[in-house]
Amino acid sequence: MPRSYSGDVVDSDSDSDANSPNPLAAALVTRAHKLLDSLESLQTHLRRHSLTKEVEIRPFATFLRSETRTLEALAAVPPTPESTHSLRSSNLGYLETVWNCARAQVGVRGICQSFGFFDKVEGGGNGNGRVKKKKGSVSVDVVAENGLVWIKVSTISAERVVHSLAKGGWEDAEGEVGLVKCVRGLVEATKCFRVQYLHPSVLVWLPNLRLDGNGGQEEEEAERVAVEVFVKAIIAEGARVQLGSGGILSGEEDSTTTTEAPSTTAATQPPPPPQPLIPADTKAATQTLHQMLTPQITTSESINLDVTILLALASDITHGPVACEERFHPAIIRQLTLESSGRRMCEEIYPLLHTRALLTTATARKRFVEIVDIVGSHSERERARMLLEGEAEVGEWEGLSTYGLGRGGGGEGEKWVLGLPVRVIDDDWEPESNLQERVGGRLSGVNRAVFITGWKRGFTTVTSNRAVAKSIEGLVGDGEVGPHVVVLGSSRSLVGKGRNIDGNV
Repeated sequence: MPRSYSGDVVDSDSDSDANSPNPLAAALVTRAHKLLDSLESLQTHLRRHSLTKEVEIRPFATFLRSETRTLEALAAVPPTPESTHSLRSSNLGYLETVWNCARAQVGVRGICQSFGFFDKVEGGGNGNGRVKKKKGSVSVDVVAENGLVWIKVSTISAERVVHSLAKGGWEDAEGEVGLVKCVRGLVEATKCFRVQYLHPSVLVWLPNLRLDGNGGQEEEEAERVAVEVFVKAIIAEGARVQLGSGGILSGEEDSTTTTEAPSTTAATQPPPPPQPLIPADTKAATQTLHQMLTPQITTSESINLDVTILLALASDITHGPVACEERFHPAIIRQLTLESSGRRMCEEIYPLLHTRALLTTATARKRFVEIVDIVGSHSERERARMLLEGEAEVGEWEGLSTYGLGRGGGGEGEKWVLGLPVRVIDDDWEPESNLQERVGGRLSGVNRAVFITGWKRGFTTVTSNRAVAKSIEGLVGDGEVGPHVVVLGSSRSLVGKGRNIDGNV
C-alpha cells in the first residue's frame, strides 16, 4: 500500500516516549510539539512583518492546539482499547500533511480558512447588484497563489478507496469518502469569489494515492481501478487532482472512456516529502517562510506607476530610519512602525520594478510634482527629480538611501536595477468599450488617467491604493477582464519639511 506521509514529518524521541504511561500517545505528542514550534515560527514571521491580517492561520492554530491537548491527556494515563483507537484515528497526521502542503506553496493566504458564500449578485458588474441570503460556508485547507488556488488535502488511503467503491460509491459513505461531495461544495463556492477577475480553482491533493498499486498483482489492479474511478469522480466536479507522485490531473483533455486515466495537463510536481522542521531562528527558516508567503506576481515588461508609488519611491520613510515627530499624521506613524518591524517598502517594491521599463502618465506626473513641491523634504525633492529626470551621476540614488539597492536575498554585490528616469506618457483615457466606460466613469480624473491609460496600452499598473483597485474589480463582471493591477500591501507618504517642535521623539 502507498506509504502515509503523515508519519514521517518528524522523528519522535523514542527513549522519552518509552518511559511514558502511553508510548504511542507520547510519540504523537512529540510530533505535535514539533509542529507547534513550526507554527510559532510562522506566527512570529507574520507579526514581525505585519502580515497577520493578510494571512489567516488562526483556525489551523486552534485545531492543532486542541489536538495537542487531547494527545497530552491521553499520554498521561495507561492505554485502553478506546484510547488506542482514538490515537490511531488522531487528526495529527492530517494537520502535518496540511502543513507540509502549505510549506511547498507560494503566495499562501490561509491555512484551514473558512469562506462564507452567498447567492450570486444580481445585476452583473454595474455596481447595482443585490446580494441575496447567505448560502453556507466551506473550509479550505490551503489558500495559495494569492487566493487563486484553493487546496483540499486528504490522507485517504487506497485501501479505503477500494472499500468505498466496493460498498457502491462515494455519496452515502462516511468520513473521507465524502470528499467528492466536499469538492462539489468547494467548486460551487468559488463561483462567489474572484481574485484578479478570476474565480479560484480547486486542487485536491491526495499524497497517499497513486495510479499504480504497491501490493500483489490482484491487489494492485484493484487499487489502480478504484483510485482511477475516485480521481475521475473528483475531476468531474470541476477540480484538479494531484496524487502522491506525478503532475496535476484535470479533465481538460479527459476522455469520456472511464478506463483511461485522466490526462496530465501540467508538469507541476507535488509538494516534496516531509523533512525535519527548521528552527525559527535560522536564516534558512526565514527564507522558507518568506518564499511561502511572498505573493506570486507577474507583470508586463513596462510598468505604469500611479501617484502612490511615485510618492513611496520618493519618501524618506522608504529609504531609512526616520525619527517620529509630534507633527506626523497617524498614517505616517503607522508606516514608520511597519518599517521598524522589518516590513520595508524597498524590499517590496524593488523586486517588482527590477529591470522593468518604468512609466507614468502626464496627469500622474503633474499631481506627483504638485505634492512634492508643497510638502516634500529636501531629500524627497531630490529623489523626485531623479525619478523624473534621472541620476545626475552614477550612484546618486543610493547616496540618498540608507538601504541602497542591495538585494537582500541575492549574493554579495547583487543589486536591484531601477530604470530611471520614469518615462512620462500621454493620457489615453477615452474608453474603447462599454466596460472601460463603466469603470472610467466611477474614477477620479487622476485615477482615470492612470488606470484607463495603462489598461488600453496593456501595461501593468502598480498602486498602493487598495480602495480604488477593489472598486475597479467590483465594476468588472463575470467573464470580463479589467486592467491588470498590482496592489502593494502598504503605502508610504512624504515626511515633509515641517517645523521643529519641542518634544520630538
